[in-house]
Amino acid sequence: MSIGPNKEDILQYVASELGDEWKKLAQFLSLKSVRIQAILRQNNQNPEPKKIRYDMLVTWAKRVPRCLNKVSGSMHSCSISYISL
Repeated sequence: MSIGPNKEDILQYVASELGDEWKKLAQFLSLKSVRIQAILRQNNQNPEPKKIRYDMLVTWAKRVPRCLNKVSGSMHSCSISYISL
């Protein structure tokens, strides 16, 4: 019996595939603009885009139970159809 990818692996993958649309996805996932700004400030010293996107996804995942079941549908709604989980 094989075990699938863990939550961190999935969030890392999604973060690596997201582009500038990550803010739109964050809003769709109901992250408040003040939280998005806090993530940007936290990464101000080393603004690596993948880390910023990953931090946004982790913030959302901590807030929403069973969040990974919603990732695919949310991304589809934001026109991110090239990712399939």
